[in-house]
Parts: sequence; C-alpha cells; structure tokens
Amino acid sequence: MADLSGLSPEQLAVALEGPALAPPDNTMPNFDNPSNNNGLAQGILATCLALTTLMFLIRLYARFVLIRRVGFEEFLLIASYAFTLAFISRGYYQLNIVGFFVHQWDVRVRDMILLLQNYLICNNLQILSVGLLKVAILLDWMRIFVPAGTRGSFFWACHVVMWINILWTVIMLIAVNLSCIPHQAIWDLTVHGKCFDKSRLDIAAAAMALITDLAILVLPHRVIWRLHLSTRKKVGVSTIFCLGLFSCVAAAVRLPTVVAFDSSSDVAYDYSAVAFWALSEYTSGMLVLCVPSIPKVFEQVRNSGALASLRSWIGSSVPNTRNGSQSQSHHGGSRHAPHSRPRMYQQIDTHSGNVPMTRLKQVGPEEQPRAPLSPDDGAILRTTEFSTREDHESNSPKSYHDRQHPWIETKK
Repeated sequence: MADLSGLSPEQLAVALEGPALAPPDNTMPNFDNPSNNNGLAQGILATCLALTTLMFLIRLYARFVLIRRVGFEEFLLIASYAFTLAFISRGYYQLNIVGFFVHQWDVRVRDMILLLQNYLICNNLQILSVGLLKVAILLDWMRIFVPAGTRGSFFWACHVVMWINILWTVIMLIAVNLSCIPHQAIWDLTVHGKCFDKSRLDIAAAAMALITDLAILVLPHRVIWRLHLSTRKKVGVSTIFCLGLFSCVAAAVRLPTVVAFDSSSDVAYDYSAVAFWALSEYTSGMLVLCVPSIPKVFEQVRNSGALASLRSWIGSSVPNTRNGSQSQSHHGGSRHAPHSRPRMYQQIDTHSGNVPMTRLKQVGPEEQPRAPLSPDDGAILRTTEFSTREDHESNSPKSYHDRQHPWIETKK
C-alpha cells in the first residue's frame, strides 16, 4: 500500500479521507453504505462463539467437578479460549468499523489504518489460540493413550508434533511482529519503515497448520485399532477422534485463501475469508478436545435424576383424563394417594470390584407401595421374620468342598 509518510499535513488530511484503493473503472466509492456480507459474518461469529463456549464449559465441568483431575492441558485450554474470545471481539469491532467482505475502494484510508491494526492483532491472537489448543490436544492424548511409565512410538510422535508446533508458534509470533521496523509501520501508513514481504511466511504458516492438523488426525487411530475392544466400539471411539477432519478441511480451504490474500491488492475484502476459516479451524479443534467429555457429563446428569424429574414434571403438567374419570367414579368420600415422582432403582454388579451401577427401569406410582412412607419419616416400613435349622448327620462330609458339592463322589 502507498506510503503516506512523505506527505505534507494538508496533503495527508486529504489522503486520509480518500479511498484506500483506486476503484475500478465506472465505479464510485461508497463510504457510507458499502456492499458487504455482514449478515454472514455475524452468523459465523455467533455460531463459533456458541460452540467454543459450550465445549469449553463442558470440558471444564467434567475435569474440575466430575473427575476432579486437572492437568496442564486444562490451563492451556483456558488461555487458548481467552485468546479466541479476544479474536471474536475483534471481529465484532470490525463490524463497527466497515464490516466484512467490503471492497477496499469503499474504505477510507483512515479506516484502513484501523483495519490493518486489527488484522495484526487478530493474527497474533489466532497464532496463540491455535498453537496452545494443539499442545493441549496432544497432552490430553498422551494422558489417555500412553500408560504411566511407558515411552512408546505414540508418545514420541506426539512429542515431535507438539514441539514442532511450539517452535513454529514462537517463530510466527516473532516474524509477524518484526515484519516492519518500527513496529507501528506494520499498520500505520503515515509512518515510514522498513518492511519485508511476508507473503511467503503466511503461506508457509497456513501449510504448516494443515500438516499439524493432519498429524493430529492420524495419530490416535493406530492406538485405537490396537485396543482390546470390539469392532463396534473401536468404530465409535475412532469416530469421535475423526472430528479432527473438520479442522483439516478448514485448514485446507484456508490455504488458498491465504495465497489469494497475499497476492491481492483488495486486502480489506480478501482478509475476511482468511479470518473466518481460521476461526472455523479453531472451533473444530475445540470439538476434538472437548467432545470426549460429553458422555461423562451426560451420564452424570442422567444419574442425578434430572432427566427423570424433567419427564415427571412434563407428565404431571399434562392432564390425565383417564385417571380423572376414575377418580370421579369413586368420589364417595375416598381419599386418593398423592401423585409421587417415579423412583429410580439401580442394580449393583457384584462381579466387578469397581461396583458399576446399572440403571433399571422406572417404577410408576401404580407399582409402588400405597403407603406414602419413607425411611426418612422414621417409620417401620416392613418387618421380616425367619428361622434357620442345621441338621447334622453322622456320615456327613467333613470338608467344606464336600458340604458345598455333596453330589461329587470322592474316591477313597
């Protein structure tokens, strides 16, 4: 873009109010109401914000409340999510400046300076958020698939990908912020500076993002298909970890948009696609890390009886004409037992040392005892009497084994 540092104050004042790019022939700049696609931008921002927030909360609830086992990856996730919130907030900031998918000749130079500064901030936030998220994913997978005290091929492969990602993140942060000297010259067109062409660096960064996404997608499946599980369970677990495919698709689509952005003079328009595909890649990465925690949360909600209470509340809110007609036919001063909430019963599996709980069917009010008493009322609900008798025979087996299995003949 043009260097405005050599203009006089009068010339600079005029240039700042002009278009940031010369318009095509027979086209007039429209600064007040330019053509845009802000509706699509708002939908993408809101959807990604909702998905990332939901996944973030599910993961933290599962780790901090249910499992109560917090690893270093949780703190990386918190930092990554904070950077993503800042990235999305900068997206809403751009909506208030000029919007998304706006051609650069419909943007004033003074607004273009703000956009360039916003691009730099978003670039830094995207590098940090995605870099931290990928490290969190790899640490989580090492915790899941690597037994304690072992150092197999999966462990070392994860470490190689993780440290390449960390090193590349640091390199990109340094290169992006040192692309112009002084630093302000990166976005401020009125400041003269020495800048290098970072288009090749941007393309290399997009390609590296795709490579690391593919590595993260492939790594766990070799371990999953070697587990001692049924084929059906292997397919189910593998499907969950295939969510990384969405990150690969987003990174693959973002690569040509970065190429188009670096070779385009209409920076204001082409950056929009780059930003949204980067946000889609991050959102897909959040699904990869957080979706495995959903079954744990759902199981806790189900065991807590919240779903049963909701079904009971919905059932009680619907009038039951059948029961109502029966109660009217027996209205001769009789009192009916109040409606009680269905009780949940669980069966203890005594064959396992972990005593897992298996949920049995719900018992409706018609199957429950008529007396509305409970142990909490301090009343005796039922008494049982039994007696035992033990007979001794002179020729009875002497050993415990013989007493338990008298039908087995023992050779003398």
